[in-house]
Amino acid sequence: MEIMSCQSLKRKSLFLSKAFALLVLVLPIIANGQQTLRSSVSPEFRGGLQEKFLSYIAEKMELPLSIYPITYAQRIELLRAGRIDIMVGLKDEHITQGDFIYLKPSYDQLTNNVFVLKKNRNKYKTLTDLRKARIAFTPDNTAIDKEIELLGIDFIPAPYVKQKIELLQKGRVDAFVYFKDSALKKVKAMGLENEIVPANLAPFTTREHFIALSTHSPLMAEKEKLTAIIENGLQNGDFARIRKQHYLNQ
Repeated sequence: MEIMSCQSLKRKSLFLSKAFALLVLVLPIIANGQQTLRSSVSPEFRGGLQEKFLSYIAEKMELPLSIYPITYAQRIELLRAGRIDIMVGLKDEHITQGDFIYLKPSYDQLTNNVFVLKKNRNKYKTLTDLRKARIAFTPDNTAIDKEIELLGIDFIPAPYVKQKIELLQKGRVDAFVYFKDSALKKVKAMGLENEIVPANLAPFTTREHFIALSTHSPLMAEKEKLTAIIENGLQNGDFARIRKQHYLNQ
């Protein structure tokens, strides 16, 4: 697969953000005459951990689950528009502007790590050493954008982890940032575990992850039930069990 230039990636990211509106008409609210729990995950993680969390919630809600695969940024916009009901993996500090709400408490806490070529594992001693480095990162939110700006990082938008890995492998970036477990799984699946490794650095960020509910969704009437499912799932260790089994079976 040919790797695009950094400028091409930025243009493509802008194009996708403008073009996503064409997608909002395709998601049904009702399936076979029955209310459906509508959500979305990344196309490269169909059947992955987030989809398993969604399946758990749908089962507890006694609703069929409809999944539409698109990027993180596009999922946020579909959530705002009410074209999906809930979203898992929503990171903290988004400005909701009334279009969606966080269902608290957070169901998970994930660590973002810096990944580099194996030969550069010890190149960076602290996160501030990443100044002027070219780093592939998922387009995210203003909180992380400001952190990246303060570090002086040359941020290259790359919504898919496979894209990040390929950019690093081809030398188009110096590093990429992604959730440690998911990145390691993908690196191994691509047969690159001897080429790409976590940098010998502290985690880039550790962030709470939430399930969010669109305020335009019919399921707003079920907000208390959804909240109770999250609370019980945490107390019973269901979310931790799903995560453990997911990575144990890879």
